[in-house]
Amino acid sequence: TAIGRSNCVGEHYQLADLVDRVRPPLVVILADNDDAGLDGAYDLESEILDRKVETEVEVWEWNSANDLREFCQIDGNKQIFINALKGRLEDVRR
Repeated sequence: TAIGRSNCVGEHYQLADLVDRVRPPLVVILADNDDAGLDGAYDLESEILDRKVETEVEVWEWNSANDLREFCQIDGNKQIFINALKGRLEDVRR
């Protein structure tokens, strides 16, 4: 399941509440590659971790792109990203 936020600031508690209810094995936060995006991603990570939910939480940063859309345009395609995400989820489930 993928969930998007309209911006990187705010709405942390709503997503943390959802994680608390659903309790997925892994939450991956895709941070935009700028100060606001990174700060928002790490704030969200902290909000989720503060709930003490048995969930792995990771912030993924982009090396050569600003966001997922740009990554798919520059570095590869959607399938590369999906494969990386599926591989990480399989690691967590082991």
